[in-house]
Amino acid sequence: MKKLYSIHYLFFLFTLVTTVVFTKVGKVSAFANPVEAFAIAGADSTLKPDPVLKDNRKNKPKIFQDPVKTYDDRQLLFFTTFGFDDYSTVAVNMKDLSVEAEKIISNFKVYPNPLYVNSQNLRISYNIKKNALVTVKMLDVLGNEVSTLFAQRVGAGSKTSEFNISSKVSGGFYFIRLSADSDHVTKKISVVQ
Repeated sequence: MKKLYSIHYLFFLFTLVTTVVFTKVGKVSAFANPVEAFAIAGADSTLKPDPVLKDNRKNKPKIFQDPVKTYDDRQLLFFTTFGFDDYSTVAVNMKDLSVEAEKIISNFKVYPNPLYVNSQNLRISYNIKKNALVTVKMLDVLGNEVSTLFAQRVGAGSKTSEFNISSKVSGGFYFIRLSADSDHVTKKISVVQ
């Protein structure tokens, strides 16, 4: 009997632990069961979620209140941790959850395209927002590096560079990858012999 009780208790704990909170800006589905979680995430659209019951009581227990609150124009997500007799709530700022890498490169152009190897040089122009280590690489269609055309620290501002690539490539399609610190931009070019 104790084994049956402990297995039932472990299943109950597993159910509580697998409670998932999905959140997107403007759309929140809270305290979903695992079947709902896959349906919400779009992992398998054939799964049917269990019906969600809403608790409309005015004095409902704190544990079932809406997990997203707005204070001072900030959205906070409340994560609830379950224990035996009590629970605790931790507030997390929604803006902290969505981290986007800073864009350093803008207005990246590669010309002429198509490039006639024997009669033209490859030109690139770009704008860098801050001082950064800039690397320009030429890649084949499989992503293998053919040549590093440029690698040095560059100051902020608009830049233009010209490269003679006639000895490095034959006809075909290539990619020019411009990297500045953690930002990367890739353009496709066609090379004609």
